[in-house]
Amino acid sequence: LVYKDHQLHIKVLHLIFALVVAPDGQLDPSYCDQYPWDRKMVNIPFLLTHHLTHPDNAAVIPALLPRLQALSPHAPRLLRSLCGAFYRSSWYTNRSRISGAAGAYATVYRCALPDWLGGGSVVLKMIDAPHHIQDRCSQVDFHSEVTILDILHPSPLVCRMYDHGLDPGADSLCLVLK
Repeated sequence: LVYKDHQLHIKVLHLIFALVVAPDGQLDPSYCDQYPWDRKMVNIPFLLTHHLTHPDNAAVIPALLPRLQALSPHAPRLLRSLCGAFYRSSWYTNRSRISGAAGAYATVYRCALPDWLGGGSVVLKMIDAPHHIQDRCSQVDFHSEVTILDILHPSPLVCRMYDHGLDPGADSLCLVLK
């Protein structure tokens, strides 16, 4: 029924985002956890990622975005980390891994920005996206990091976030920083 009625589909997704995103912008721990499988919780970010990136659901994204923008400034931020429609990996070229900048869940690269984006270089942090529903839910940490960078954006003491989102081609959550 949800897939046959476009408006109902959007309303259901809107409701899920309303429940998952807490008023402070973080993901509500009642619904999202870094280790949901261990805590016998449903891995909502993992399921939403697979739902939103499925080709049959692509038509929902343009209609969902304005509803999420009206809901909260934090909801579209989560959408960007769950849906690859907003992130353009081709914008960040001449990728070279920064020596010693790889951890258990992420790798850091130096990249060039296209001239039309101002040129220069940026840092690209690529966080491994979960492959299985029982994997660690990296979207929780990613969303927290993006939220904190967004909040601290005006400070000259904090790196500037240029872009963020899901890169389905690399199976990674990406942060572009300067």
